[in-house]
Amino acid sequence: METGRPIAHVAAEIGVGEQLLGRWVRQTRANGDDNGAVLDDDERAELERLRKENAELRLDRQFLKKAAAFFASEQNQ
Repeated sequence: METGRPIAHVAAEIGVGEQLLGRWVRQTRANGDDNGAVLDDDERAELERLRKENAELRLDRQFLKKAAAFFASEQNQ
């Protein structure tokens, strides 16, 4: 669990609020689940795939927001 990276950076990277991520970290530590487990090759590959998918979905969302704003402005003219 300990990555040495700021919670704010990790939270932004995975798309959750800092407070929520901080709560997850505290709960994990309180439950004694912080075993420092390292990801195996399959888990690391899945993580990489999900990060790429997340980035693509963020781009799609940005595009759709811009498209919606454009068409809304066109409709008002």
